[in-house]
Amino acid sequence: MKIIIIVAMTADRVIGKDGRLPWHVPEDLKFFKRTTQGHAVIMGRKTYESMGRPLPRRRNIIITRHAGYRPKVAKSLTQSGDPAIAVLFSPDDEAARRSPDQTCLDVVRTVDDAVELCRRRSEETAFIIGGGQLYASTIDRADELFITTIEGDFPGDTFFPEWNPSDWVRTGPVEADFPAAVRYIRPRS
Repeated sequence: MKIIIIVAMTADRVIGKDGRLPWHVPEDLKFFKRTTQGHAVIMGRKTYESMGRPLPRRRNIIITRHAGYRPKVAKSLTQSGDPAIAVLFSPDDEAARRSPDQTCLDVVRTVDDAVELCRRRSEETAFIIGGGQLYASTIDRADELFITTIEGDFPGDTFFPEWNPSDWVRTGPVEADFPAAVRYIRPRS
């Protein structure tokens, strides 16, 4: 299984302000959706709460230290009538494997728990989608980074961790239609 960090940040590594993105770049949001749909997305509790809902057609995994945490889900999602949108809380592994476009929502305590859940479900790719603490704790185990650099100066209170681009191999844009998102791969030893 490949672990990919996907992030949009400024040159100063700003990724958030007051629990939100400090910019609105529709092309990046479309890229994020195209890239992550049908895959597992791993996020911290604060990132989930800032979105306010699970991301449709993805296996959403929330990491939190809060025992008994039960995320809120909008009624409109759980009663949408679209079987690919219906949210499954802690679905069994077989149901998650059978329906890769199903919206699933799981809560785990650690990064290791999230990775193990993905492996049990035979995920090919798991995307780390934030926030800052989760990026910092997973950058050493990521196989790839998809980084979109946001132009401009935006104040922030959440940052992507310090990283050394020379420790990675820049392979170019993730896709030709959105050259702002650059792929970095971890070199094989």
